Parts: sequence; C-alpha cells; structure tokens
Amino acid sequence: MFCSECGNELPDDGHFCTNCGASTSKPGAPTAQPVEAPETPPPAPTPPQAGPTEQIPPVQQAVQAVTPPPAEPPPMSPAITGAAPSGKPKETLKWAIIGVTSLVVIAVIVVVWLFVFVYGGDTGKARDLVKKSDAIITKLNSKGDELGSSANDLMHNVKAVSSTSDSEQKADKVRQETGSIKSDLNNASNGYRQILKMNGVEKYKEYAREALTLIDVDVQQIKEFNDYLDCLGSQFKAAETGQSVSETEVAATTTAFVRKVKELTPKITYIKSVLDSLRKGL
Repeated sequence: MFCSECGNELPDDGHFCTNCGASTSKPGAPTAQPVEAPETPPPAPTPPQAGPTEQIPPVQQAVQAVTPPPAEPPPMSPAITGAAPSGKPKETLKWAIIGVTSLVVIAVIVVVWLFVFVYGGDTGKARDLVKKSDAIITKLNSKGDELGSSANDLMHNVKAVSSTSDSEQKADKVRQETGSIKSDLNNASNGYRQILKMNGVEKYKEYAREALTLIDVDVQQIKEFNDYLDCLGSQFKAAETGQSVSETEVAATTTAFVRKVKELTPKITYIKSVLDSLRKGL
C-alpha cells in the first residue's frame, strides 16, 4: 500500500503515513481515536519533513514525548581517540618529577657530606695522623726526663772529668739521647705537616700548626744541648794540650746554657696547654 499524498510505501494495516502523516483510511472507515499525551515538557522541535506540511498525529507526539533523548556518548580516553591530553597533567607530572629529583639530590649531598667531612675523606686521615703523631710526642716525655738527668749529671760533675776521653764519653751519651729524641720529633712532624696539605680539616690544621711550634721549641732545646757539649769538649781538649782554660769562661758558658733552657720552658708549657684545649674540639 502507498500513501496517496507523498507516495511513501506503507504497511497494509497502517493508518497514517510515517513520512508525511497523511491518513490512509478509506472514506467512511473508522479512524483511530487520538491518544492523550501525558503531561510532559513539550517535545524538542523536529526538523521539517519533505513534502506537504501537516500536523503530526497524536500517537507520534505521544511516542516522542515519552522517549528520552539519545544519551551523549561518554568521552573517549586519549589512548582510544588518539587525541593529546590537556597540558595540565603534563605540568603536574613535570613539577612532581622535579620535586622528587630535588629531594634525591639533597639526600645525596647530605650523604656525601657526612662521608667526606665526618666519617671519611681527609677528616678521617687527619684524625689518624693526629693520633699517631701525638703518640710519638707522648713517648718522648720519658726520653726528655732521661736527657735532663744526663745533662744535670754532666754539669754538676764537670770538675770530676779527668780527661778529654772521659768528657767525650759522657757527652756522647747525651748526644745519643738528643739524637733519638730528634728522630722521633721528625717523625711526628711529618704527620702534622701532612695534615696541613689536606682540605676541609681546619680544626686539625690549627692543632697541627701548634704541635709543629712545640716541636720547633724542642728542636731548639736539643741544639742548645749539643752546642753546650761541643763547648765543653773544646775546653777539655785545650786543657790536655797545655792551653790555658778559664774557669770563669766555662762557668759563664754553663750559665748561659741553663738560662736559655729555662727561657724555653714556659713557652713549652703554654703550647701544651693550647694543644690540650684544641684536642677537645677535634
């Protein structure tokens, strides 16, 4: 069956044209009663249909009124649609990476600082050198006492020396003691001087400089001992060869030696007190 108005093909039992809405009932045939549409919001306007404009049958109005509009498709993810994501996620990710990287860098710096300046590196080496050199200086205390005893014995018994060989024998004993002390001082000095070449160990450098000052004073004392021994030896040789020896000159030389040694003693005491104070801060 075809519509008499627009020629659209219709089903045999159709009463209205689905294209133009014209009635297909024959004259005198009963028409379909209109169906009341439910009270709903007015339907959305529909695009104009081709052909003559006629009123849409009530059935179609009712169907359109109760049929919900087609739902919009959900937004597709960028992976499916191929569209690039917005710039905000990229920015957030970038700053998150920067933040994490900064924390990692800070952590690495802290670990390196602890290792180099506290647990290892030059600080550890400087600490070991101080302990080693200080141990040498500590052992010299007993040698210094022996040297002082030998020097006192020589000066107080100088009149009992019977010959040049006797004098040299006593003097050689003192020279051996001063030589041993000077060798130990050189070993300790080498350790302290190595500290002065290191980086990031300022407290240890300050300590090493004071220790080297003390060693210089000790070396000066040793020189005074040796000079005095040489002077006594020359006087005994002169006496054996028949030359005149002035007891006044010998006494003056001895007094000068004792005075120089006494002048160095307060300086040694002061430097040792400074070292004790600096050692507490290492």
